Amino acid sequence: MQDLDPAVLAALETPCYVFDPATVAEDLDELRQCLGTPVVVSVKACPVLDLLVRCNPHFTDGIEIASLGELNLTIGRMSVPRFVNTPAMDDTLIAAALACRATLVADSPQQVRAIESAWARPAMQNRPPEGIVLRVNAASLLGKRGPSADHFGMDLPTLHRELDRLSGDEASLQVVGL
Repeated sequence: MQDLDPAVLAALETPCYVFDPATVAEDLDELRQCLGTPVVVSVKACPVLDLLVRCNPHFTDGIEIASLGELNLTIGRMSVPRFVNTPAMDDTLIAAALACRATLVADSPQQVRAIESAWARPAMQNRPPEGIVLRVNAASLLGKRGPSADHFGMDLPTLHRELDRLSGDEASLQVVGL
């Protein structure tokens, strides 16, 4: 930012965001190092196509997508793994995500069944199963309930039921993560 002309900076209105791909890459590497885990970047945090494309080589752990618009934004432009994760997932988003080989994150048993139904369609029969991720309700891990609790994901009893069901011989989907 020191290289920018002060007159240019003075003319900017707020909010104004200046994105630097090198800074994004450095911050992401630092975060991975601090956490000691992979980091999936949320597209909704910054749906700026130019930045996403320029940072693609650094988003090696994948990107999280929450809508059909975000998915469409990345198709043909991003080569990293895609994770579609939204409580508002519908049949159209599921079909599009499966078509582009994204990993779906299920928030509820209803979403798991919708994903299973989409996977069972004839058009999907020649594709190897990719698996799904089941979203765990973080507040339920702490035993919290009520309005202040996290409302995303499955509580532990529901999660266990889905894991038991999906681990059966006839399960069409493989759980690849929580």
